[in-house]
Amino acid sequence: MFDVTKLAHAGALAALSAGLAFAQGPCGVWLVNSPATLAFSRVADLDLDRHVISLASPALTDIEIRRRDRATGVFTLEASLPSPLAAGSANVFGAALDLDGDRLAVLSVTPTGRPLRVYRVTASGWALEQEVAVLPPIADESYGLHLRGPILHVRSDVGVSVFELDPVTLTWNATQVVAAPGALTGFAADIDFDGRSLVVSDRLAHRAVAYRRTTQGTYEHVQDITSTNFSNQRFGARVELEDGSLVIASESSGSSSWVELFRFSPVAGLWLSGQILRDPFPPQFTPAHILGFGTEIALSRGGLLVTAPDVKVSGSLTADGALHVYKLEPQNNIFRLERSIVANSPSNSFRGQRFGVGIAYESGLVALQTQNGGDLHNGQFIFVPGTTDCDADNVPDACEILLGNAYDDNRNGFVDTCELSGQRYCTPGVTNSVGTAARMNVFGVPRTLLFYLDLVAGGLPPGAVGHFIASRGNQVVIDPAMWNGALCVGGAPIALAIGGPRVAGQDGSFAVVYNRPLLPIAGGLTQILPGETWHFQCWYQDQGATPSSSYSDAVAVTFSFL
Repeated sequence: MFDVTKLAHAGALAALSAGLAFAQGPCGVWLVNSPATLAFSRVADLDLDRHVISLASPALTDIEIRRRDRATGVFTLEASLPSPLAAGSANVFGAALDLDGDRLAVLSVTPTGRPLRVYRVTASGWALEQEVAVLPPIADESYGLHLRGPILHVRSDVGVSVFELDPVTLTWNATQVVAAPGALTGFAADIDFDGRSLVVSDRLAHRAVAYRRTTQGTYEHVQDITSTNFSNQRFGARVELEDGSLVIASESSGSSSWVELFRFSPVAGLWLSGQILRDPFPPQFTPAHILGFGTEIALSRGGLLVTAPDVKVSGSLTADGALHVYKLEPQNNIFRLERSIVANSPSNSFRGQRFGVGIAYESGLVALQTQNGGDLHNGQFIFVPGTTDCDADNVPDACEILLGNAYDDNRNGFVDTCELSGQRYCTPGVTNSVGTAARMNVFGVPRTLLFYLDLVAGGLPPGAVGHFIASRGNQVVIDPAMWNGALCVGGAPIALAIGGPRVAGQDGSFAVVYNRPLLPIAGGLTQILPGETWHFQCWYQDQGATPSSSYSDAVAVTFSFL
């Protein structure tokens, strides 16, 4: 995510209009153009579960919310939220915003304060849910939002204000402020929150600060994260957090900037450094500009995007800008460079200056902004950045996942069929109350020595309670005990509740990390032996169906010793 203030400091930007200038299919490149009268605009966030994008500009009086058609890829206008502020250049509606599911948080700018509002989708469309607060003016105008479910964080250089949605009254209330350590300014240039951990940039102190949200809703300090690179390039300027991965960028400064990756260690209870990324291009920058590698970073579903807006192509007199696309290799938790895109290269459709001065990324789709360079092909590009085609069907994995033609239940950017540890059978499962068929996945190397498997179920109704089962048998029993679907692991003793019960999230999935070759059979544990084939399935409760118990499809896995 990014906000207007960061972009404004980078220079005047190409503005955006509502229309899409061109399209190249559902996974092609879309360009949002603008009349030259607008000063600058941006995309604040993307939510690909809803295929929604939100647009705001200080030169416009409305915030636009657009929904993406899965088949065509076109974003059509769903709502225009009118500005409640008085007309005038000193008032900016939507200076920072964040979209999460059916809610949109909006922070505006006036000379006397920062009005904070939350909008929500109702039966009649988007509407104001609450005028939450008016925050005091901030001297350096550094502010931003992070909305995740019922928790809203508002960052400024003096701390992070926390607002929470009361589940009974459905009102947003201020609960606490995570203050800057030592009352230092320059705190919270960026933040990210994954529901448990809050990571806050503290770039003037060359660090990021990690907090843990307790069960009481308070935030306890966990760690000051400093770079292993031993440099004072204001480490911690940008932070991105997802699925146990933490990406931290230094404040970009030509060829001397870098991006460092950390993984959370449950044993140590700390974030540990694992990899350093540097600009893969030779140092070639526009004179007097410092928007180098790591100016913007974005992390989503095993994909990491890093921009370098001041990089030049050979012979260019201006900043072209580059986007570097990294993909996480699940087996070793290392990001490898998959693709680099440079604006104004003859081989692509991206035109403009400072390609990557602003970016939003979610579930395989990226919105990336260029600075105005004087031609009509500047503005906001929306596209799928990845090229990996693990199933070799000549369609990039990201496109198949985005269009719903393939599944990525473990959320790492690869099509699940490429990673499955066994053979899928008894598929598809019975359709459930949300119109999907539950899917069983087994990921990892099927070996009895150094045993480690990820069991992942997808396609479940959100909130469904379930667990994994397994058996040496693969007998199929249709509608056992008057339940929906088929038991596909019959004919032998069945291991029940492997890893314990789980609850499906809003994405309709849950997972168990299983690290021992022992399964709970009635009367005790039984060992998985080399050469054996075990069959895995998910049982779950579907409260929207009658009867309420149902099954996924199944996966057969044959184990070796090593």
